[in-house]
Amino acid sequence: MKQLVMLTTLALATVACGPSVRPLVEARHYREAVCAANDGVEPALVRSALARDSAIAVHAQRVNHGQLDALEARLPGDPPVSVSLLRIDAQSNALPLDGLELEVSVAGRSSGVIARPATFERFVELTRERLPPHHTTLSWWNEANSLRGLAALATGGLSLLFAPFRQEAVSIPPSAYELARAAPRATALLALTNGAGCRAHVDGVRGARCRWYWLVVAAPDAEVELTLSARASADRTERRRDEDRCSLTVRAEVSLGPARRLGATLDRMFDGRALPLVELTRAP
Repeated sequence: MKQLVMLTTLALATVACGPSVRPLVEARHYREAVCAANDGVEPALVRSALARDSAIAVHAQRVNHGQLDALEARLPGDPPVSVSLLRIDAQSNALPLDGLELEVSVAGRSSGVIARPATFERFVELTRERLPPHHTTLSWWNEANSLRGLAALATGGLSLLFAPFRQEAVSIPPSAYELARAAPRATALLALTNGAGCRAHVDGVRGARCRWYWLVVAAPDAEVELTLSARASADRTERRRDEDRCSLTVRAEVSLGPARRLGATLDRMFDGRALPLVELTRAP
């Protein structure tokens, strides 16, 4: 009897030393494992397992186009720059989670790098095309009339005796046709970024397939770096007052070398295929 009590006490003391998420990870119970890691229980172990089982694969390349090459021609006196449009694709396995979001960013490891998501406005900054101004016109559709309409509903229309609907000047942005006509080069560059966005797996599991376009303008020898992160989230099985959802982020940083060799570096690094994230972080 005394031996049984000693064994029970030892077992309780072992449990008291701290819970482990290893059984949860081995059984792929990622909802519970992410919440445990969110609360500080072996987050490194859960991150490592997430990186392995999500099997995130990445591919990046420099988009080649004559319009992009023309952007490197600067005005006299401007410092030389390297201009690159990067297309970055990533996808993951589906895991038993309530959310799995992939994000990517490009930045400089040194000064002299401006990297931003490729948008029409960013292309216009480089092409230096002049956009048409907003139009000003009179319209019944304005904020003041919306408030007058609410007041009329509340008063059965009596408020309109004192505050009738009025036309007011509103600012209307230029149409897509006007923008394309004023900035044909930026419009052509924007067409190169079709297909951007993320699609998620559903039906009880979560994963993602994403494509991003980043515009990198940098001094030729400035170092560029790519960062990819995966944010796994899970709803708690037992609701708590402080938070109902927990999350854990896996992040990897990859050096892409100097801006002037971005295309050659990406071609050598990926060689036409997607790379597992773990392998990518070890690429030279």
